[in-house]
Amino acid sequence: MTGKKAGFGVRFVAALIDGIVIAIASSLLTRVMPFMKRPILSSIPGALYSILLWVNWQGQTIGKRAMGIKVVRADGKALDYAEAVVRYLGYIISAIPFGLGFLWVIWDKKKQGWHDKI
Repeated sequence: MTGKKAGFGVRFVAALIDGIVIAIASSLLTRVMPFMKRPILSSIPGALYSILLWVNWQGQTIGKRAMGIKVVRADGKALDYAEAVVRYLGYIISAIPFGLGFLWVIWDKKKQGWHDKI
């Protein structure tokens, strides 16, 4: 593994920034395409935002870039699309049990959440 691991606080602030960006984009998108308000379709903008930026913006979203962190593979290399999709699915798994997979970063010796371990 290469590089310093980001702790929970930095990740949390990055996620807040990204949440704001996604909320604004989703709000604008649903005004133009009202059918995007459907539950399954409403998750698409956030997924595309994360996956496309991780692959095409050196592992960073706007929030991650603002906080100086990035998503990389265990060997420090950039993610490809398949890895980015699997990681995003890992985010869903981390979120399901009351966000426990994200909180795991707090007490994990390697500062990894469940999505990082996947």
